[in-house]
Amino acid sequence: MFILSNFDTPKSYTPESVIFAKALGFDAYKQVRLRLKVLRKMGHKTNKIELIIIGGTFLETPKKYQYKFVKDCYDGFNDKKSKNLEEAKKINEKARNRVVAFCVETRPDVCSKEDILRLLEFGVTRVELGVQAIDNRILDKIKRGHGVKEIIKATQLLRDSSFKIGYHFMPGLPAAI
Repeated sequence: MFILSNFDTPKSYTPESVIFAKALGFDAYKQVRLRLKVLRKMGHKTNKIELIIIGGTFLETPKKYQYKFVKDCYDGFNDKKSKNLEEAKKINEKARNRVVAFCVETRPDVCSKEDILRLLEFGVTRVELGVQAIDNRILDKIKRGHGVKEIIKATQLLRDSSFKIGYHFMPGLPAAI
């Protein structure tokens, strides 16, 4: 998990995760380098990596920030700074720590065709949709900002673009019982 800077941190993050990211200045490159070091010390292989950006709606951050954050993650895996995202992805094809899967979390109402094109440009292979519930009554009660219609639309758009899709559900929400 990589923590973004200058944005509200979801309450689901552990204090340790936030402290870890804050100590590194929320620098994606540094976060990746340290995570790789820790994984190796624990005996894990790092030649094939799944990059996951979760906890919040990454696609709601400024686009310029998204491109920089993703590029910096690739640069961290490559252990080499690149000029741009395309170069970083190209270098990663033969890097010691290859990103073989890439997941981003978003909300069903933040999953437009434009968003999907950007995810493809980033190299994303899987999208986790923060669905929460599949009942409009519950979604209205918790003021989720989307309904079942948006879940269906986002799912179809993602399928049409060949993404793997996961849903995040939250059992026990108000009005669920």
